Amino acid sequence: MNFYEPGKEIKQMQVEADSCNRSRFLEIIQAHRAYKDLIKDIKSEEAESWQIQSQWWLECLSEISLERFGEDLLLDQFEITISYSKDITRGFKSKVIKWINFENLVRSEYNYTNGVFFDGYRDKKHWQYAGNVLFLDIDGGFTIEEAKVFLQQKNLKAIIATSKSHQKWKGELPPTDRFRVAIALNATITTTIEVYENAVKYLQEEFFMGKPDKACKDVSRFYYPSKEATVLYIEGFPLDFRLLIQKKEKENKNYNEKSTANNETVLNYTRNNYSPGNRNNILFQSGKWLKDLNYSPSEVENILKEASSSNPLDEKEFSCILKSVFK
Repeated sequence: MNFYEPGKEIKQMQVEADSCNRSRFLEIIQAHRAYKDLIKDIKSEEAESWQIQSQWWLECLSEISLERFGEDLLLDQFEITISYSKDITRGFKSKVIKWINFENLVRSEYNYTNGVFFDGYRDKKHWQYAGNVLFLDIDGGFTIEEAKVFLQQKNLKAIIATSKSHQKWKGELPPTDRFRVAIALNATITTTIEVYENAVKYLQEEFFMGKPDKACKDVSRFYYPSKEATVLYIEGFPLDFRLLIQKKEKENKNYNEKSTANNETVLNYTRNNYSPGNRNNILFQSGKWLKDLNYSPSEVENILKEASSSNPLDEKEFSCILKSVFK
């Protein structure tokens, strides 16, 4: 933002706030807060004037929000349950925090998780339940802007926070968008570990097209903080975790009801034609065949891996074929 024309974009947004919808209004609030943070540490008489103006704008937005939407959208009262510790295994204490304060946790010195554990010991044996939030790690293949649009389209209440390795070299991997997505849930999760992990796996594969780190489904997974994290709030509604469970159970039922003959036919065809120089092509053809039979990406992946187990492709090459099948 150009400080020779302080708040020019913000002023334009202030005018727009009188007529925009709820979602756009929340984006304007976020832009105002970002502008306020940007100028808060600048020391000059001019900057002090900008800071006073910025606070006044936020107060105006608060009044407009109450008039137009019947609630102050600057005050998000939604709360989530998390656990935190400076250690990576011991001393995890559960705590209820406000959704809008999640960024403080991300930028703190504490590791965190959505799980609650007996005696604060973080592993599967000590897992009691999960708080009303899910965390997903994106380590490339999905930009922050793409994730933002995706979450808005799904109308999910979420937070995007960059991780330590965001836009940095990670070993031999080049800089790219690396970030975490926190998805709000409408209730804590008290299922069995198996049901929890299957539902999260379904969320990763079917909702997020396999982009998140697969290890995120682990009930005892924890995350490192990042003091330099950029945090972006996405307005929407908390996800009903029960729907994920129901969809996963329905998928399992459909899978069991699908003709075993179809599976055997595709398996035999793939195995009989799977040979050096033709491996990629035959896997793609078989994948399309299964897709036309309404098999899900995870089902197709399992069948193709079984069919090619005698001489498997490397994971990256196999993943490219699977993506091509479901384009």
